[in-house]
Amino acid sequence: MVDHMDPLKRRIAAEEWIEVVDNAIKLYKDKAKKFLKKKIMWENLAGVPLQNGSKDCGLFVMGYMKEICEDKELKFPEKWLRRSNHAYGITELNAIRIKWAKYFMKKHAT
Repeated sequence: MVDHMDPLKRRIAAEEWIEVVDNAIKLYKDKAKKFLKKKIMWENLAGVPLQNGSKDCGLFVMGYMKEICEDKELKFPEKWLRRSNHAYGITELNAIRIKWAKYFMKKHAT
C-alpha cells in the first residue's frame, strides 16, 4: 500500500507518480530477489492538515514525518484518510521550527 499526501489539495498528476513509484518498487523487489505478489495499491490521505501558505511545505513534511514516526500503532492512514479540517496552526508550525533549530544547533553549531 502506498499512501500519498497532498497538503495543497491540488490533486497532483497521480498517473506520473504512480508509474515512477511502482517502477521503483518493482526494481527493489527484483534486486532483493522478492516476487511482487500483489498489485501495488494507492491511497490518497485526503485528511492531512491543509497547507495554506506557499512557503511552509518543509514544515508540513517535517510535521507529517514526526507524527508518522511517533505513531507506534501505525494509525496515521486511518487518521488522515478522509477529508477533514485538520490544520497546523501557527503554534504547531512554530513548534516544528523550534525543534528543527534546536536539533540543527546541537548537531552543527560549534
